[in-house]
Amino acid sequence: MVESSVREMVIDIERLIENLEPPMSGDCCIYRVPHNLRKVMTEDAYTPYAVSIGPLHHGRKELEPMEKQKLRYLGEFKTHIRLDFDHAVWIIKGMERSVRNYYSEKILINSDEFVKMILTDAAFIIIHLVKSHSKANQHDEFPYRNSCLMSSICQDLMLLENQLPLFVLEKLSFHLTSDLTQWSPLKSKLLYSASELCGAGVTIKARSRDFLLGCEFHSNDAALEIAPLELNNLTTCLLQNLMALELCHYPGKTYICDYISLMGYLMEASKDVELLVQKEILDNGLGDSNEVATFVKKLGTHITVDPRYKCYNNLFTSLNRHC
Repeated sequence: MVESSVREMVIDIERLIENLEPPMSGDCCIYRVPHNLRKVMTEDAYTPYAVSIGPLHHGRKELEPMEKQKLRYLGEFKTHIRLDFDHAVWIIKGMERSVRNYYSEKILINSDEFVKMILTDAAFIIIHLVKSHSKANQHDEFPYRNSCLMSSICQDLMLLENQLPLFVLEKLSFHLTSDLTQWSPLKSKLLYSASELCGAGVTIKARSRDFLLGCEFHSNDAALEIAPLELNNLTTCLLQNLMALELCHYPGKTYICDYISLMGYLMEASKDVELLVQKEILDNGLGDSNEVATFVKKLGTHITVDPRYKCYNNLFTSLNRHC
């Protein structure tokens, strides 16, 4: 009898362990505000009053009035993208797992509803930002004729619990038509690593060494030609000093800084480094692939260059749109 009772207890414990939620992802950065802060500080600072963004306040009854406006903005977004709307849905669908990992708790919304919510909320943010920064007169359009509502929306978009991962907005904004992209600084960034570009059908190959720092994307055959990079103890020292010279003395001609930024975007992980070595674009004299990726990304971390002068802006835009 005792043995039977113990066995049942063991089974219960094992079931509890099996049913545990997975540990918080390392990508997590969108949290519920801790209860002790809510208790001490004012609730107004953490709670949306006009619009819900993301899953943590999704479905709250008092926020329902803005849901129709979000759908109107989704309709506008649909008319201002260069691709079929079902492709936009597939973009979000493909990122679903990564998006869920950004939240500090398990999101109990089924896949289809989650994708619709993220796409709708992302479209709302993008169109709202475009309209807010537009020189056109929006005063006759709801909600711009209601200053109290506009103030609440502005505050709601600042709240920790009311956020979307930035990469969702970045991916979608690159597919907007030109009349809506003028406001966006996102066009000066490449959103895909070398392995992701290959997965999207881009052929990556080394360019002749005669074209120092020269990189080009041929959209007709989806071929990306990249100037080779040699990394060893000597060249890393040279690169760092040339980058410092550019930033101090040639602020409008930061060609090496831009090239290193490009390589940093391409080398997101060790597999990207190994791919570039295989393609003879990277001569790795430093050794460990992870160390190379970390080093190149660290080189570009504190580079502050006016986006207007970045020489790869058009390249980034073309690649982002292709993917």
